[in-house]
Amino acid sequence: MKKKIKLIFFHPYSAIGGADNSLYRLINNLNSKKYDISFISLKKSFLKKKLSNVNFINLNSKRTIFSFFKL
Repeated sequence: MKKKIKLIFFHPYSAIGGADNSLYRLINNLNSKKYDISFISLKKSFLKKKLSNVNFINLNSKRTIFSFFKL
């Protein structure tokens, strides 16, 4: 049995928009048997409702620069 490849997406200001739509299509087309996917954002992500096989992490920070200490 092969190990899954871990992918981490960091999109700090996740809301409905072009970048989120592109990330949704990318993550949705990845094979969940091959990849362990984590999505990090500063607040609640719009994509959490749409993607079920992804580990969502909310950092609860107001600015990206301050979130690096939490990572």
